[in-house]
Amino acid sequence: MMELLERVESSYISAFKTMLMDVEAALTEAQDVRLHLMPLKCRLEDIERVEFSEVKPFLLPLLHVVCLIWVTSKHYNMPVRIVVLLQEICNLLIEQALVYLSPEDLLKGDMEESLGKVRMVLGILNTFKEAFEERREKLHTYYEPGQEVREWDFNSTMVFVRLDTFLKRLEMVEDLLATALDLMKLEKIEFSGIKGKTLGQQVLDMYEEFQEAYKLFSERTYDCLDLTNMAEDSALWAVESPQDQRVPPRERANISAMGQHRNVLRLHEDFATLRWLKPHSSCFAFAQDFEQDAFGFQQKVEDIDRRLGTVFIQAFDDASDLEHAFKLLDMFGSLLERPVIAADAADKYSVLISMFSRALDHARLIYSRHIQTELKLGGYQEKLYADWSQTVSEKSQYNLTQPLICRLNLGTGKGELSDVPMVLMLLAESRGCSCTVDCWGVWDHISMVMDDVHDLEQRIQKAKNNVEEIQTIVGSWASPIFVRRDCRTESLLSLEDCQDRLERRYSLVRESGQRIHLLVKENQSLLLADPASDIWKAYVDYVDEIVLDGFFTAIECSLKYLLENTDPKAGLAPLFEVQLDLVIPDLIFQPSLDPGTNDGFYDMVEGLLNDIYRISSLVPRLAEHSGFLHYQVRGCGAPSCWWQ
Repeated sequence: MMELLERVESSYISAFKTMLMDVEAALTEAQDVRLHLMPLKCRLEDIERVEFSEVKPFLLPLLHVVCLIWVTSKHYNMPVRIVVLLQEICNLLIEQALVYLSPEDLLKGDMEESLGKVRMVLGILNTFKEAFEERREKLHTYYEPGQEVREWDFNSTMVFVRLDTFLKRLEMVEDLLATALDLMKLEKIEFSGIKGKTLGQQVLDMYEEFQEAYKLFSERTYDCLDLTNMAEDSALWAVESPQDQRVPPRERANISAMGQHRNVLRLHEDFATLRWLKPHSSCFAFAQDFEQDAFGFQQKVEDIDRRLGTVFIQAFDDASDLEHAFKLLDMFGSLLERPVIAADAADKYSVLISMFSRALDHARLIYSRHIQTELKLGGYQEKLYADWSQTVSEKSQYNLTQPLICRLNLGTGKGELSDVPMVLMLLAESRGCSCTVDCWGVWDHISMVMDDVHDLEQRIQKAKNNVEEIQTIVGSWASPIFVRRDCRTESLLSLEDCQDRLERRYSLVRESGQRIHLLVKENQSLLLADPASDIWKAYVDYVDEIVLDGFFTAIECSLKYLLENTDPKAGLAPLFEVQLDLVIPDLIFQPSLDPGTNDGFYDMVEGLLNDIYRISSLVPRLAEHSGFLHYQVRGCGAPSCWWQ
């Protein structure tokens, strides 16, 4: 295009050359800006990726990149551009903090959790400001030796104008939440003493007033962290255009240059909050709903604090002693740090110190008496030792001539020990004898005997416990096998589930028998018994008799149930049912009542009795030397003869 214009000798050559040079300069500038801002992109993405509570480690590397941009970029090392960049970083941090805090729920959720989040955000944002000042002071370290150092000579308020406003609002919310947490303690305050009930009711009324005042925030729908919702003292600075005559000519040029590169870096609406500007009347925002509510809440809290201070003074004056005074201080806790309450309570600390001094004087008196008592006891101990030392020699000489262990006393059947061990210990304590009990190996022998006796006692106790368990097992059999239907006195004997009940009882007895045999075998091991010895057989007969008694009791219980429920004198409902059918020309009973009839009533009853007696055949006999395999023995043929 340039060659064509030169060929035709166009009058636009000069203008086109100027435009071409501007485009080339703008392109070079854009390439330089992009080159130096690209490393910043990764750092910003790191901040956007993590939760705000984890942002702190990324702040210093981020500012490090900003410092490198300032030092190395040829076109981005102007104050106005670096200020805008830092403002945008502040805006990003604010946006991330808002996501983390969830402002719409900040005053509606758990107070302690919300306060922790607010303090976390305050700490991170203040850390960012501190890191900025640190990098600002060390900016000269980024330059090579001999290179001209260009400091950040702009005012830091230009960078943090919006961030400071946000921090101020956060501090307001923090104070509100901290105050609310303090006043939540009012619910648990209780007083003792004469005025306790009256003072407690006053505090309860204050707590209800606080609840009502704080409830207002949970009912509001505004965003308590909205930066447009702020008071007049937080007025924004603004410039409507680069041609604003309040801006010096050189800075107007810088603002114009920034406007040309908005495709490189998005500018925030308050980018031109610069130190040379005056407040613009159209940018003021007056106190909105939240600040009005917070102000009203603070007034209510101050009134509660004044009344609470009066209550504390009355309760302190009513405290009967130092202990109650300290309990009162502990109960109020952090409430005493609130300025209004602290001013009211300040005069009471001197009274507390006086009470403490009196308590110390009393303790000092008790201690003095204790020392005097110890001195008297010391004199008594010395006298006691003197009396003992006069007789110990004679007693020890006599007892040393006696045997260490006496024979069994035939009259009482008890063993007796001589006084020699006591004398030996006395000699050892007096340090007048180099001989000890161990000289004769007495303690080793006694220790060995004690170990053996302890082991024997444990084994005997375990064997005893096993026998008691056997008694418990056989005792569990003592319940009727067959009962009326649904256990109701007017019902018949439940013949439908007889087989199921019988199988359950048989299974219980079989499992019990296995357990009994295991316990007897364990006792044989515990008692170190020879299974072929007569004494062991006698012991087995003893346990066998327990099992035998258990079967006797179990069978007796079932038979007794049948007898009692078929006794006509008892006046109970019938236990069995027999149906009379008319089969012309005969009357037939179902089941048959004839003794010799198969499947008749007598067979049914005899079957029930046989089933009852059969439980004694389910457990192998413990006394194998008796010659019986189990506890049921075939006899004359009647059920009563089957029982051994």
